[in-house]
Parts: sequence; C-alpha cells; structure tokens
Amino acid sequence: MYRVLLVDDEPWVLRGLRGFFASMGDRYKIIGEAENGKDALALAQEKNPDIVITDIRMPDMDGLAFVTALREHNIRARVIMLSGYAEFEYARKALQLNVDNYLLKPLDRRELGEALTKIEEKLAKEQMEDLEVQETEAGYSEINAIMEDIDCNFTKDITLNDLAEKYAVSISNLSGIIKRETGMTFTEHLAKRRVKKAEQLLKNEKYSVAEVGKMVGYHDYYYFTKWFKKLTGITPSKYRSDRKEKFE
Repeated sequence: MYRVLLVDDEPWVLRGLRGFFASMGDRYKIIGEAENGKDALALAQEKNPDIVITDIRMPDMDGLAFVTALREHNIRARVIMLSGYAEFEYARKALQLNVDNYLLKPLDRRELGEALTKIEEKLAKEQMEDLEVQETEAGYSEINAIMEDIDCNFTKDITLNDLAEKYAVSISNLSGIIKRETGMTFTEHLAKRRVKKAEQLLKNEKYSVAEVGKMVGYHDYYYFTKWFKKLTGITPSKYRSDRKEKFE
C-alpha cells in the first residue's frame, strides 16, 4: 500500500482526488490533505508519504516552494505536480525539482492513473535496491564478525564447522568467504596466525617447543612442527636455536 498526501487549495480538486483513490481499492492510502505548502510540509515531515500530489498555485507556500522544501528536508516522496496553467515556465521549474509528472487541470483520470503506475514502478525498484543494500551491509557485517572471531580465537580449538554453525552459513559458503578475504583456506589462514604467534613465544625460553605449540592451538607436537616448517622453512626448534646463536 502506497501512502499519499494530497495538497490543493481548491476543495473540488481534493474531493475529486479522494474519489479517484477510493476507486483504486487498497493500493493507496490517503494519509493527509492540506490546502497550502506550509501545512503540507508539516504533514510530510510527520507522516513521510510515498507519493505527493500537489497544486502549483497555492497561498502561503506554493507548490514549487513546497517541493523545494521537501527535498531540503530529505523527504524522498515521489511528486505529481498539478496546474491550471499550461505554461512552459512552470513545467520547466517542476522538472528541475525532479518532479515525476506535471499534469494540467482539469485532471484526466487516465493520465493520473498512468502517472501513478510509473511511480509505482520507480518505488518498487527503489525498494528492491534498498533491500539489496541492506543485505549487502548485513553480509559485510557478518564477514567482518567471522574474520574477527578467527583473529581473536585462533589459539583455541576453533573449527570451520563450529564457525559455520555459529554464523548460520554452510561450510562451503564459509570456506569461500575466508578464501576471498585472505587468499587462503581456513586451515592455511589459521596456521599462519598460529605460527606467527609461535614465533613470538619461542623467543621466551621458559616455554618448551611443545608448550608453545599447545599455547597457539596445536596439541599435536608433530602437527605443529609440520605447519611451522611449511610456513617458515625451518622447524620451531631450529628457529629457536638460530635465534639464540644470532644473539650470542
């Protein structure tokens, strides 16, 4: 259902518009009526309409000033401008304000219906784009959360399956996310973080090599040695002895 605001200082025009929308069923809902742009702006700020149908010539604040104020207040309503004056200057100014349509009085119901159909198509497209943006932002947030989770917990018994369950994604999708973010598989990325931390811990000789392995998440000494050598080219014991010789 699209929310509509009607703005015109002529009662017969408002009456005709009410009748037109009543014949459209539940596709539209009139959320307010005003006889000038000043009152209409207050209604628009309060009720945030999807569609505004407004006259150009009105007291206090005319239609052009009203639509200008709508844009200044970031109200994204689609606008149909009405006028009893078939003058190019009015149409030109209306188009400069990104008005969706400019219709002459007396209103032709068919023309008004066509103008509304075009607006519906634009609104539907906007809603789809907004939804895509929301989904994209939510996706980025989840990806950031996953990567931060790995960075904070890499020394624990963290598994791909655990993360997939925690973030309600399939293992294959999660593997793809990590691959895109790091250029590595989950196991490779985890090993890189662990080995980097192990290099720091090996500098402190109060810990044995096996203890260092457990501290970074490898409870199997040989598995720890395998990954350390794969990523550094030497075993953790060799790394420690080389470093010790270097500083003696």
